[in-house]
Amino acid sequence: MKDRNKVFTSDEHMMLMLYFQEDRTGTISSLQNMCSQLTVEETELSTMAHTLIGKLNGISDADFLLLEAIQSVNA
Repeated sequence: MKDRNKVFTSDEHMMLMLYFQEDRTGTISSLQNMCSQLTVEETELSTMAHTLIGKLNGISDADFLLLEAIQSVNA
């Protein structure tokens, strides 16, 4: 995950903690579900979630497992 577009911001890390599922596709689905419930006024949150979804779509399942391990250590 050395690509600069794959580096997660502190806000994205927080969002990952809130919507983290056991696999990458589940986490993406959880974020998409959250986005579907946002109001039109919540543009900043929507933008951040869609950016995070894009980053998650751009990493492998193996890289996601590394994130999962990090989440477990930090919990």
